[in-house]
Amino acid sequence: MNKKVFARWRGYFLTGLAVLLPAIITVALIKWIFGTIASLTDLLLFFVPKRITHEDHGLGPMYWYWSLAGMALR
Repeated sequence: MNKKVFARWRGYFLTGLAVLLPAIITVALIKWIFGTIASLTDLLLFFVPKRITHEDHGLGPMYWYWSLAGMALR
């Protein structure tokens, strides 16, 4: 009885892993591509003051939507 429960649990686990792993890899890949392109296109926003585009009044990282605007300008 114990072996059947363990085998069923292992089957469910592997099925769930096979379903979730491609989704996780896709999200990670999209995030990496966005970050790479954003780091190149953020330079196009040199005319906008940093206190507007960055967190903590220009001291923090750039807001994601400004990176998106930089991509749209390109």
